[in-house]
Formats: sequence, structure tokens, C-alpha cells
Amino acid sequence: MGPQDKRHNQNMLEKELGIHIKLKKNCVSHILMAKHTWLSFGTREKASEPGELISADVCGQFESFQKKRYLVVFKRQLYKVSLWLPNKREVKKALECMLAHIEDTGIFYERIPL
Repeated sequence: MGPQDKRHNQNMLEKELGIHIKLKKNCVSHILMAKHTWLSFGTREKASEPGELISADVCGQFESFQKKRYLVVFKRQLYKVSLWLPNKREVKKALECMLAHIEDTGIFYERIPL
């Protein structure tokens, strides 16, 4: 139904479903209450140097011809790597390879324990 007016919802219920309801004057919708209680998104850490912060995401399960079911994306400020993996157990190995590649290129990053 969405966050429409009470009368709009009443008319839609009568026209579409044949349901007749009476409106209350002091009825407050949960949707209207939710609009008044937005929470902040918080703060994110920003990189002070290029390559310092690495973001990662694992998406899956997908069906493919090569039997690779998971997509792993590693993203830095100017660098993005996408890998297809057959199972989730290989994500750690892919991350270690990515970090080794970064160390070989000489770009600084802050190591977080796995």
C-alpha cells in the first residue's frame, strides 16, 4: 500500500478488494512514524593515502557453465579486481593473493587480521 493518505488507502481497499473499513481520527501509521525516526548512517573511515583502504564484497550463489558460483570484488581507490570462484573457501586465498600483489607493487595498506 505504501505511505499514502488514509483516505486513499480506504478507497483502494473498497475499489480493488471490496473491503469496507472505517477510519479512526487518531490512527497513526507505522510508516508515518518510521519517517520521523531516521537513524544516521554513521561515519566511514577515509583513506589518507592512495591504496590505504581496500573494500571487498562476495556475491553468490550463481549458476555458471564453468561451475564458478561466487563473485568476489576487491576495490581500492583507483584499482578494481573481480574474480569468479567455485566456492567460498577460496575467498581467503584470493584475498591473500590480492594483498601479496599490493605488497609487490609497493603501495601501502593497513593490514587487518583475517
